Amino acid sequence: MPKALPGNDLLPPSPLLRMTDVEHSGPNWIVRADGPPHAACPTCGRVSRSRHSAYVRTLKDLPAVGAVVSLNIRVSRWRCVAPACAVRFFADRLPGVADLRGRRTCRANVVARLIGYALGGRAGERLTTRIGLPVSNDTLLRGVKQGARLTTAAAQAQVIGVDEWAKRKGRTCGTIMVDLERHTVIDVLDEHSTEAVEQWLVAHPAIHTICRDRNGRYAKAARRAAPAAQQVSDRFHLVQNLRETIERELALHRAYLRVRMTAHSLPNGPPPAPLVDLPVCPPVARERRLPPARRLATQTEIGRQLRQTDQNLFDTFKALQATGAPISVIAQQLGCNRRRLDKWTTQRTLPARQKRHPPPGSAEAFREYLRQRWDAGYRNGRLLFDEIHALGYAGTHKTLNKLVSPWRRGNVAFERAANEMTIPTPPPAVLTDPTERQVSPHIAAALLTTPRPELTGPNAQIVDALKAGCPGYAVMRSLMMGFRAILKQSPPTPATTTRTPIRTVTALHRWMDRARATGIALIQNFESQLQRDILAVEAAVTERWSNGPVEGQVNRLKMLKRQMYGRAGVELLRARLIPLPVEPTVLQRE
Repeated sequence: MPKALPGNDLLPPSPLLRMTDVEHSGPNWIVRADGPPHAACPTCGRVSRSRHSAYVRTLKDLPAVGAVVSLNIRVSRWRCVAPACAVRFFADRLPGVADLRGRRTCRANVVARLIGYALGGRAGERLTTRIGLPVSNDTLLRGVKQGARLTTAAAQAQVIGVDEWAKRKGRTCGTIMVDLERHTVIDVLDEHSTEAVEQWLVAHPAIHTICRDRNGRYAKAARRAAPAAQQVSDRFHLVQNLRETIERELALHRAYLRVRMTAHSLPNGPPPAPLVDLPVCPPVARERRLPPARRLATQTEIGRQLRQTDQNLFDTFKALQATGAPISVIAQQLGCNRRRLDKWTTQRTLPARQKRHPPPGSAEAFREYLRQRWDAGYRNGRLLFDEIHALGYAGTHKTLNKLVSPWRRGNVAFERAANEMTIPTPPPAVLTDPTERQVSPHIAAALLTTPRPELTGPNAQIVDALKAGCPGYAVMRSLMMGFRAILKQSPPTPATTTRTPIRTVTALHRWMDRARATGIALIQNFESQLQRDILAVEAAVTERWSNGPVEGQVNRLKMLKRQMYGRAGVELLRARLIPLPVEPTVLQRE
């Protein structure tokens, strides 16, 4: 025989309430109960049994089979019997049942906060209405924010990961803090400046390990606010930075990135050896005084080679078009996309590449104005900054300095003498040969960083052809594979000997010596940057911490931004990212 449901089980688990009646009113239910027979004064704490008056307090409770449940509690106003107390009258408090001046029970608030945390405002409002616990979207978000203010996750963190996230892509960024031991978000900052991170670290002195990428802001903030904390450079970003460096170096040898293909799309050996000596970049100048000019010279050479490649392709296409060959046949013969050739059909000269319009407020938007002022003799960076700031410049003095540094007297001349970008011209490529294909620097760098077992058959043949035909490709691939092997070694554990991290650090320094001895300018520049941050890089190969959990939380943040259509502020994003505080057991009776 089934057991009967006790009436008090319909009430929140509290000894203060006693159920008196249950009424079915239309589609809803009304549960009536009496409050406590006495109460303690909230000011002096003295218990009073002198009732002044009574009233009914209505609370929304958890739904019953999809129906709305209202809880009507008869509570009292009491007289304080302590003569010295400043309070004469006070009302019943219902701790564990409802908050002060609350309109829902505590257990209903817990469910509403969980729904708001998981779904957000509008979606949570639709769900709560459907299950019989109607709560507005604003109330749901307000409850999530209030719960986030009570969290103590940041105070418990000792090993953190720091990274930036884009509030507006390409314009403004914030900072996210993740507890790497618990894999949870502990804070989200509105800025990614050195000062903001420094203030946060000062407020959390228990942190002893900081994992970061190679962002100089975070390294500077950690050195200032937590000089005793160990900094760990993220292994993924180290490999990524080396790959980008290799890609820029390959872009300087674009003409050598051609591979002869067979009918089955497999490389048929390397291209014929050029009739000129392969270029060997001179060593990087030991004076690291003018990186903007060096960067400008590199980008100029990359752009010149890219333009020359397009010009050769355009001239070959026009020559084939003059013979009357169909566009589809020419596209197949040149290995190009037909849409690209269709645009060239009616043009007599190669069109210029479309440049992205600089965003308002950026330094590039004031390039012409700054050039005019520079040519007129106004070359003080601070004065130029003040001028364009009054005209709407929203960037920093450092960004402005990067733009005007190559214009300073002697910079370009010194840079050319220290590290020339002269690349010998390779023999002209036979663009009409259907067996040859151009490999982009991006694809060549991606294949260079892929281990041999992970390469497909065609890709492995392309790598072999580039190693034989592209200058420095084999050396850079050997460096990349060695760098990956050092970073992927198993981190030390208490069971291993203490010689393992020492051996790993020694291997890292041997690799840096090899990179310095290659004579490749950009690789040497990458090695010098590692040397400036050598303690964090050494920690990357000896410690087990990485920014992988941080990148995962950044992806979760992006998902939440899209879920809320990009209208969520930093406070709401923080509230939905950090873990909810542990709630007391108010959902069920013991």
